[in-house]
Amino acid sequence: MKLEHLRRLCEDFNLGAGPVVEENHEGVLNRNYVVTTDTGKYFVKSIREKRRPSLPYIAQVEEFFYGNGIPAIRMLVSNNGNKVEEYDSETYTVYPFVESVKTHTYDREDFTLMGQMLGRIHLAGSKDIPMSLSQKLFSGKSAEEIREKLQGYLERVQTPKDDTEKLFLEYIQLKLDMLDRASHIVPLPMDTLTHGDYHARNLLFNPEKEIIGVVDWEQSSMNARAYELARSILYICFEGEDESHEYQDDAVIESAKSFIRGYASVYPISKEEIATGIKLRWKKLVHSFWIEEQYFVRNDSRSNKFIPHEIRLIRDFANDDLLGRILT
Repeated sequence: MKLEHLRRLCEDFNLGAGPVVEENHEGVLNRNYVVTTDTGKYFVKSIREKRRPSLPYIAQVEEFFYGNGIPAIRMLVSNNGNKVEEYDSETYTVYPFVESVKTHTYDREDFTLMGQMLGRIHLAGSKDIPMSLSQKLFSGKSAEEIREKLQGYLERVQTPKDDTEKLFLEYIQLKLDMLDRASHIVPLPMDTLTHGDYHARNLLFNPEKEIIGVVDWEQSSMNARAYELARSILYICFEGEDESHEYQDDAVIESAKSFIRGYASVYPISKEEIATGIKLRWKKLVHSFWIEEQYFVRNDSRSNKFIPHEIRLIRDFANDDLLGRILT
């Protein structure tokens, strides 16, 4: 972040004096910073150009869910009455910094709690949705478009030069092999305003492990709630840090069951709908090329860390065995 931009942010948002900036490297879609001043800490996002037009929508989503009892962390308002400020073509939003207990070790109670919060979000997003928020639908591309894109990326790594390209080669070829099977999965009605990126890193916990904040509403849209439930289960319960993390383990399956029980205790849902949601999420993994786009188009390798996880999800959920264990 430029020093002049930091000075203007502190002035326009009354952040205080003596700012110290530390870049937060967890974000993938934006550049994020923690700014510490004599008045406290603040979370600042430098928004990439593609996301800028959606900022008013995101701000409205945050306000909508906050007004419906969800602890959504909302953008601060500047002295100019704006939630977004632009300096020299750089666009910034500012949030209060909420201290959160970060842990990658969760028990069944935690999975239940996270499921309950998602149920609360979907319940709030199922009624009285403002017209301006109900217009944005979760979108996808045709199998033909996906195949063309993946084939293009495949050609770039057909003779891999390093381990990264070898990984991309395996990843892209797997998705191409699964395209025909994915084409037969039929979508569900998109009738719920969803978070869009609900996983543990977008949840803030206090020392008692209660959820005190939900952040990063940038991908919020109207979607099938079962799809987001499935997506969240796959990222929260099945995401492993290394190859020793076995998706077939009883403990992993039980975490998914606990998440579903928590969700259903707030917002009941049938096993059939969950099963369809998981199949739709599998289809989206097969159809996705956002990681390839980040790396080959934007020259950004931060999202590469997700490739091993997505390869394993595509392989493990290619048949119904694992799905059946989750739902029994």
